[in-house]
Amino acid sequence: AEVHHHISGRRAKDLRNVYAAADMLITPNRIYTRAVREAMAMGLQVVSGRDVHPEDVEAFAIAMANRLERPQPTRKLAEVLFNPQATATAFLAVAEGALGGN
Repeated sequence: AEVHHHISGRRAKDLRNVYAAADMLITPNRIYTRAVREAMAMGLQVVSGRDVHPEDVEAFAIAMANRLERPQPTRKLAEVLFNPQATATAFLAVAEGALGGN
């Protein structure tokens, strides 16, 4: 197994190669960071703090093994979760609610 590599600060053309060479993205973050969205869009498996408690190393290991055994359709999921129209609509609903709109 390979050790993790920090990829922030890479150019977009380099990131395609990094994601293509990876088996999985692992992060303790509970939010969909840019790296998570990019990895999912590239079809990479993702294990994050949304899946397990961020400080539970054993749970991360189990989640990683499970994800490798039963991959999720992450690219398709990314298309649904990060659809620009749906995101904009949800943002406007929150903004209108905060501003007292209808």
